[in-house]
Amino acid sequence: MAAGATYTTKPSDIGFHSMNKWFQQRGADALVVLSFDSGRLHATVARKMGEGLPGGSSVALTFSGSLENGDPETLAQELRQQLEAAGIRERACVVSLPPEWIFTRLTALPDLSDEDRQSFLELDAERGFPFAPEELVLTRCFFGSGIRAQALQLAVLRSKVERLDSWLRRARLNPLSFSVSGLAWARAAANRSPGSIRLWIQPESAVLIVDSVSGLAAVRYLGSEARASGDTPRWQPEKLAREIRVTLGQLAPELRSEVHSFAVIGNELEARTLAEELAPLLNAFGLKPEATGRTPGCRPVTPAAMARSVASQLWSGADHSIEFLPPRISTWQKVTSRYSARKLAYIGGAVGGVAAVAFIAIGIQEFQLHRLKSQWSAMSTRVHDLEQTEQNIRKYRPWYDNSVRTLRVLRRLTEAFPEDGSVTAKTLEIHDPGVVSCSGTARDQTALLKLLDSLRSSKDVTEVQVDQLRGKSPLQFSFNLHWEGASQP
Repeated sequence: MAAGATYTTKPSDIGFHSMNKWFQQRGADALVVLSFDSGRLHATVARKMGEGLPGGSSVALTFSGSLENGDPETLAQELRQQLEAAGIRERACVVSLPPEWIFTRLTALPDLSDEDRQSFLELDAERGFPFAPEELVLTRCFFGSGIRAQALQLAVLRSKVERLDSWLRRARLNPLSFSVSGLAWARAAANRSPGSIRLWIQPESAVLIVDSVSGLAAVRYLGSEARASGDTPRWQPEKLAREIRVTLGQLAPELRSEVHSFAVIGNELEARTLAEELAPLLNAFGLKPEATGRTPGCRPVTPAAMARSVASQLWSGADHSIEFLPPRISTWQKVTSRYSARKLAYIGGAVGGVAAVAFIAIGIQEFQLHRLKSQWSAMSTRVHDLEQTEQNIRKYRPWYDNSVRTLRVLRRLTEAFPEDGSVTAKTLEIHDPGVVSCSGTARDQTALLKLLDSLRSSKDVTEVQVDQLRGKSPLQFSFNLHWEGASQP
């Protein structure tokens, strides 16, 4: 098995290599590199220059809340504002994760097929990491062959990188890679030194990177335990040498025999001093300082240049990149990943059964609708004729009224008027439908009221209303009423 690294993928994952090809096809010549340093975030603009070498400027970013626990919307807004204030308009970005986020596990590989090897590593990750495999984003570096084949598994919590990815996208950035700048720098072709152990020092932490001849063998985060506190904090070479010895002791003998040199990576002054102090201590373990630069064992590099190495590695299309970008998983893939194939078969069968019942019900309904439409087509002509006849009846019924309505109205009014002539009518009008208006004179108001009461007592008369009264004796009046018998045939 050749030395190298692969980003573990599932059927639902999107591998780093496809993202790399997509990025190269777009031909973008500028990236925003976001790197964590002692809990703070730095933005570096990396641009292609000359023969593809990156260059640009960097700015330190400050936030009102914690980058790991703060409100994502607030963090996104503050990041966008600071990038715009610094004149950074690029949207594509790469991220250098904090090395303390990384968990590692070195695993010896039996001689298995590719499919069985994948299952073996998944079981080993489940047994060796403090979190379930589905809670991690894994990258694996393979090296050696045959009975000496091994894999270094590197993992970060999926919740952390997904949360980081979420608020970066809210800030209108497009993350293309989540890596670690120190690892990217150390494994770049120009900086790699097979068979060497690198001590990457930061302001408040250190990381051990063991790059054997076969491949990347170990990554250890040391934190600040080996850094003495005080007015002038400094690294304690004795504690660092002990940690290096412990790390080498955990390697298999064949890997340990491949490591023969060391180098300190970081700030030039601090790296040079620490390399000189470590040289006699590590010489006892058979480690010689790398013969590069002015000071053996010292590889000075600025944080900005180290951060831009992530972008440089992305541009180069190197296949050995260590990638933690969370895969883009669709909602359907998230649902199906929770169930086994047998459960999915049962669920699919149930859904298919429900769909079949629904289709049958729809088919029956369509058959019934077709049958009813056929019946309607057969009777629609007769129904139309009946409706037309009914309309004609309503229209012409008043012309064929045999009830002699007018005479009935006159008879009822005549019966209501007193025979002594105390109330007499001058005009009488009958309007359609059944509105009767009458005017005349009365001897006095009492006689008129008796007339009105007589009319109101009739079952055919409603709504008797007095319109006008003038004078006293004689009293001139006009009233109207509604004849209910008007609607009767």
